[in-house]
Amino acid sequence: MTFLLILLVIYVIGKYIIPRVLPWLLRRWVMKQFNAASAFGQQGQPHQQQRQRRQSHTPSQKKKIDPTVGDYVEFTETTVERTQSATAPVEPEQQVSDIDWTDL
Repeated sequence: MTFLLILLVIYVIGKYIIPRVLPWLLRRWVMKQFNAASAFGQQGQPHQQQRQRRQSHTPSQKKKIDPTVGDYVEFTETTVERTQSATAPVEPEQQVSDIDWTDL
């Protein structure tokens, strides 16, 4: 008799209580994760440390080539005139069929 009572309690918990409690628990867990992630980003300490490390390791580099050295290329604008063939209407071609169907 106690076995049936335990089985009934497990069934009721599984059927009615878990579907109502599980979404609430998941929502709560996700909110905790997002709050922890946003609090970590707001402090900014890890990000500032990474920036400082990057800046300290990269030496200041100057250009190796003098900006006055080089060839100047002069560009001129060109205009393209439209021809009569470009504006002529296009006539569709005849439908080509390579198979003739016959009804049986």
